[in-house]
Amino acid sequence: MILRMLPALLAVVALQSASVEPDALLVQQQLRAADQALLDAIAPGDRAVWERLLAKDAVYVDENGAVLRRDQFLAALKPLPAGSSGHRRCSCRWCIRQGMLR
Repeated sequence: MILRMLPALLAVVALQSASVEPDALLVQQQLRAADQALLDAIAPGDRAVWERLLAKDAVYVDENGAVLRRDQFLAALKPLPAGSSGHRRCSCRWCIRQGMLR
């Protein structure tokens, strides 16, 4: 009996996996695009991108341990000095999704 049900169970699992994967891939692509947009907005000091993507209750902790609330971080975001050059690229290669995304 179990052996006869195995193909049906495998088909259900395959269908569920197929329906989950595109969503997961889409979320990963959206997160990577948002991360890259944030990185690209640092050099010109583009606050509009950060205001759009940064959570309202965000807290930023820098490499020295200084803690900034969202409004403090946005106020401190300024264009880099003239003559500065370079490019930052998001190299995130994985994403773990937990809970509901809104």
